[in-house]
Amino acid sequence: MMRPGDQIGDYIVERQIGRGGMSLVYRARRALDGSLVAVKVLRPNLVGHPTAWRRFLSEVDAVRDVTHVNVVRRLGGGLLAPRHPYLVLELLDGVSIASLVGPGRTLLTAAAVQIVKQAAAGLDAVHEAGVIHRDVNPSNIVLAHERPDRARVKIIDFGVAKLLDSIVGLSSENVDLGSPSFRAPEQERESSRVDHRADIYSLAVTAFFLLSSGLMPWGVGPLAALLERKALDPTPNLRALFPALSDDQALVLQAGMARDPMKRWASAGRFAAALAAASGVTDGDADQLAILLALAGHLPGDMANTAPTPTPCP
Repeated sequence: MMRPGDQIGDYIVERQIGRGGMSLVYRARRALDGSLVAVKVLRPNLVGHPTAWRRFLSEVDAVRDVTHVNVVRRLGGGLLAPRHPYLVLELLDGVSIASLVGPGRTLLTAAAVQIVKQAAAGLDAVHEAGVIHRDVNPSNIVLAHERPDRARVKIIDFGVAKLLDSIVGLSSENVDLGSPSFRAPEQERESSRVDHRADIYSLAVTAFFLLSSGLMPWGVGPLAALLERKALDPTPNLRALFPALSDDQALVLQAGMARDPMKRWASAGRFAAALAAASGVTDGDADQLAILLALAGHLPGDMANTAPTPTPCP
């Protein structure tokens, strides 16, 4: 556990801002110029644990070669001690999109679709780099201030990402990687063999979550029952769950959630473009994202972070 004033490489810790199953995240300031960053550190109790070590390094590898405005930026990294790695990321000023919907909180369709379009652009860049995120869900997508009058979507938390050309084996040790409500069915069967279409499935579920003010296609309840429904039942009738969807929107979403990966959209970008067309949303609606942040009560300077945030209950 790091304390305010402790040093991590070139950075001075200010405070802890997040925690996940494998890591702790700190807001820190670069000693040289005072710039703010987020530093993700492997939990001390996992130092030396071979699986945790490899999974943490998989995140380092996953974000190293991806440079895109809709993906959190990697700024550096290193070792606190042997087998105790840390990762330096840009510090985001915003909120996870999971906080934007729910009881009493409804998104305009244009804002929801623009969030999906920007997330899709980031995912396409990730996939082109040969990486599968494998845990796309509203808690891992942040709506962040880029400047006072503009907001941008950022994909974060590549803690369970997999490089397409990496050695198979990490996932076989723990089949419960990712957020079950948003995870593609094939991730339950052969988690080590999924491809980019698993992320497209998760993005489609996320899109429905945003458009429907927090509904889940497969419902809620015990994890075992949820997984059984996803494995055996047909894709739910989304219009029956949320009648405000148009027929065209429902068709686009249900194709994204097809049980057979071969029947899903070929890319995240194609899915998002089809959803925008079905929703009548144009690029000019992107300005609504900054307005959305203001309405959510988040003004520039309220520092959020790239921490792993609690995922919605399945």
